Amino acid sequence: MAVQYRYLYPALGDRDTFFVVAHHFAESVSELVTLSLRDLAADGSAAEREMIHARRIRDRAYSVAAGPCGSAEAVLFSDHEDAEAPDSDDDPDRVRGDVEDFNGLHVRRLSDGALVERIPRALPDPIGAPLVGTASVIAAVLSDRVEIVPRVPGVVRATILGRALSLDTEDVRIAAVDADGELDLLELPR
Repeated sequence: MAVQYRYLYPALGDRDTFFVVAHHFAESVSELVTLSLRDLAADGSAAEREMIHARRIRDRAYSVAAGPCGSAEAVLFSDHEDAEAPDSDDDPDRVRGDVEDFNGLHVRRLSDGALVERIPRALPDPIGAPLVGTASVIAAVLSDRVEIVPRVPGVVRATILGRALSLDTEDVRIAAVDADGELDLLELPR
């Protein structure tokens, strides 16, 4: 199999849109595409068509992750591994994506895919980790902790350790079981 689907990220604000990450083994690259639950229910080949035609938000990188950021935006992570500025041998007419050589978090509008914000290299590689954002922060739920990255001045970066973590993307809360087995519910700043 040349392509294998690996991760699904929660439906976004419209309750229809979600992200899926596929891994291309021949190129050793992951591709994130945006899909519609309605389209997929109506036609099982909707994912393949979206990968070919790229009508919505998408990214191709060594590692990608995604999640909702309010009802109108999405937060994504891209690690292009060998990101570098184009050199003199590159085709000058080639259109480069707005995050093609960027490693870090970025926020996009769902309506048109426009880039809203870039936050360089704010996380370790969150392969498979769900992300969620608010106007103030972006949170990544990693296997043993939650990393909270500020988007605005005055908010402090934080790490929340836990043995088990769950993310509520609608109400933007995190449930965590700490090392002592205590359950804590944390609400992220809006």
